Amino acid sequence: MHSTDGIAPPTPLSRDKYQRDEATGALLSVDHAGLAAYKKIKTRSLQMDKMCDDINNLKEELFDIKNVLKTIVQKFE
Repeated sequence: MHSTDGIAPPTPLSRDKYQRDEATGALLSVDHAGLAAYKKIKTRSLQMDKMCDDINNLKEELFDIKNVLKTIVQKFE
């Protein structure tokens, strides 16, 4: 099967990852291992984003505490 429109025919590997829905003709991914790997990466990414947000919030709070302490020290000088 050769394509004349510049699109290579599907490889046996890619045929195993996709199936055509008979009712709608839609191309569906059946690569469950790939989906699980994606979800794991996505979860880790979201956890990393949350940790970065937490660290940034702690930095802001520490900055505020330092400013309050500086104000207190200035009042006693």
